[in-house]
Order: sequence, then structure tokens, then C-alpha cells
Amino acid sequence: MRKIDKSEANILSKKYYDWQKENASKTYDSSNNRFYKDVVLNLLFCQRGVCAYTEMHLCKEATFDKTNWKDGNYKLIINELERKPEYFGSLDHFDPNLKTTQGWLWSNFFMTHKDINERLKKRKEVDLILKPDLVEYDVFKILDYDIERHLFIPNEANLSEDESKKVKTMILTLGINYEPVVDQREKILNPILKRVNRNIETWEEAEEDIFQFFTAFQFCRIQLQKDKSHQF
Repeated sequence: MRKIDKSEANILSKKYYDWQKENASKTYDSSNNRFYKDVVLNLLFCQRGVCAYTEMHLCKEATFDKTNWKDGNYKLIINELERKPEYFGSLDHFDPNLKTTQGWLWSNFFMTHKDINERLKKRKEVDLILKPDLVEYDVFKILDYDIERHLFIPNEANLSEDESKKVKTMILTLGINYEPVVDQREKILNPILKRVNRNIETWEEAEEDIFQFFTAFQFCRIQLQKDKSHQF
């Protein structure tokens, strides 16, 4: 769950962004809003095509390429989106309580895997401790990684007991260790780690091929470079 830069430097859907400065308080009206596609695609650009929480793959890089925007709007006609919308995930309001009072607030939006948003998170209460677009957010201070089980856990060395409890709750709320996600994380990462461990490829070569689970990969790299005796 790496840090996500949603600052103005990464705003491509400028017409929506300027509009929401005065209209963020409008009630969310889903895909009926003329800026819905612009929000979705700009988020995917900021998130590099993966779920904001689980880092599961949502779309190809070509879909959110900068060249797809013109005059502040996303212009590409997305046939894939029309055929299979779940491929792109689901637009999530981080704090669901803001959905009616600030329904189009840019800072409250993330793109997530559909199952995470619709089956797990829903309208659960959230804590800002794991909000990945905050300036102070540092995943390596907040989280640690169990490489044997491919599970994210609180970094108790840096957190108070109360903070650790909040992180545990948010890990559940955001579906970071949702069983299908963990299964996929293990399926994708273990062969890569095995190749590196056996000197078939370097860490740099492995990183070039990673298109999802970026944070888990980095945690594995840090741990395995410290403990080269680990076997897969």
C-alpha cells in the first residue's frame, strides 16, 4: 500500500478538478456525473493502474497514459470499460460519511478492486492512519510484512499500542489481507523471489516486471537482502 501522489502535479482531469473546488459538496451521483470518467482515469493514473489498498492490477498502463487527456478531459473511448467495467475496479469514497456531504471531493476518492469496495469496506468507519495520499504517510513506518504468509502487519517497533490496533482494524477494513488478495500476492511474488534467490535474475530485473503488489515486493526485497538464507 504505497504512497499515492494526488497533488496538483498529477491532475490531468483539470476541468473536473477545478469544478470540484466549488462543487465538492454536491451529493455523489455515481456515473451519471459528467466528470465520473475523468475522476476514475485520473485516479488510475495516480495509482499506476492498481487498487489503492491491495495493489491488485486494475488496468493496463496504456489506459491511463497522459496522451489520453486533451484540454483537461479524458478523451479516449474505452471499449474495455464498456465490456467489462469490473476490470477497472470500483470508485471508493475513503470516508463513506462524506458521500452525501462532500460527494465529489478529490481527496476522498480512490480506485479499488471491486470486491474490496463492495464486499468488504462498504460503509465501515475509517481511520486516517492508513490513508495513502496523506503527506505524512510512510508505509515502511506503519506496516511490516510477514514474508512466510504474505501478510501485512502493523510495524509495532514504530507504533504505540493504540496505533497498532488502528492499523490492524484498517488492514481488515481495506481488505489488504483479504484471502483472495493474499493468494494472488503469493502466486505472483513467490516465483519471482525464487528466481532472485537462485540468481536467475537480479532484483532490478525482477522489479521491471512487477505490475502489481509493489509494496509487498519491496518489503520482500528488504528482508531477503538482509537474510539471504531464506528459501522458497
